[in-house]
Amino acid sequence: MKGVTVSKKGPANALNIARGRQFLIYGRALPTEKNPEPKVCVAKVFAKNEAFARSKFWRLNLKDHKLKRTHGEILKIQEIHEKPTSVARNFGIFLKYRSRTGIHNIFKEFRDVSLAGAVSQMYNEMGGNYKVNAEKVQVINTVELST
Repeated sequence: MKGVTVSKKGPANALNIARGRQFLIYGRALPTEKNPEPKVCVAKVFAKNEAFARSKFWRLNLKDHKLKRTHGEILKIQEIHEKPTSVARNFGIFLKYRSRTGIHNIFKEFRDVSLAGAVSQMYNEMGGNYKVNAEKVQVINTVELST
């Protein structure tokens, strides 16, 4: 086939699973004379890459801890990798999303071999069924359900 380029990056959904990469981000407010040892905040974030994870971290801290990027620093970014497995598991995801009518909290269940795959399925379903893009979805908590 002439003129057809084939991606060498693996299966077709490899780019979708990249949306479900899991990061632990450690950050704090900048030290001042009033507070020389500020408290360290840790956030678990699902993002496409490290740059998106940093952005989500600052967005969460602005809401939760009233901490702006100019008055804080990121100490460490750590990506969490799961052990590869071929056994399908059930995952539950608590999430909050903004729609045209307001903010909604929901719980959804997905079946996948990894948490990253389940989060990717969640983003696809939210885009398809609820017409919400990934920027308007905030993952609150994830749990592995017993089968």
